[in-house]
Amino acid sequence: MDARANIQDKWDELLTALGVAAQLHLVSNDEGRSAAILQLSAVLKFLEQTDEGCPTSPLRILLRALRDLEGGAKPAKMLTPSRSKNRPRHDVVLRTVKIEAAVIMDQLHEHAKLSRSKAAEAVAKVFRESGLSDYRGLDISATTIEKWRDQAKEAPETSEMGREFRRIRSIDAEILAKDAPLENKRDFLVKLRLPVFLTQFGAQGQKARKMRQGLILEIGRRIPKKPTF
Repeated sequence: MDARANIQDKWDELLTALGVAAQLHLVSNDEGRSAAILQLSAVLKFLEQTDEGCPTSPLRILLRALRDLEGGAKPAKMLTPSRSKNRPRHDVVLRTVKIEAAVIMDQLHEHAKLSRSKAAEAVAKVFRESGLSDYRGLDISATTIEKWRDQAKEAPETSEMGREFRRIRSIDAEILAKDAPLENKRDFLVKLRLPVFLTQFGAQGQKARKMRQGLILEIGRRIPKKPTF
């Protein structure tokens, strides 16, 4: 029997597992490692059930390394940084936060018509209200936000930062370009878009808890109603 015959059931099972892991990521404090292990396990299971000859050895090695790390073992060589003078010092999570903050400031400046300093302060205020003004030991002030925005905006399109800045910025480009009150655009960016993003990275407070719960419920609605595992 062709292993692909029941691919719809396998696909529903995969989506369910991915959704459960995404919920775990929102409430865990391990930087998403447990959720990543669950999602990678689900992807591997799907690939190997739908195509027995699928070459997944590298992913299996990665999964084993993540599980060992989760269990307290020394990081496997594949998870340790390469010794390169040009390697960025900041980790992936911090880099993602920097780019998102840079995008929001840039959009506040261009589409909501806030001055450079006021746009930066608006972003920094959200960090403070979310309990993240000292994120990863960095003082997330308006000056910090301005520096991040300048770095991301000036980064070449061929660089990782440049590509990601332009990709995230393009997500809301159409809605922000519409003829709407500037106050509405500001609220969208600083009361919805940025808080939702920071909720996934440890934002604290009653508002963050409500938003986190809302995200969990939204993920739950997207999970197939009849999981097969």
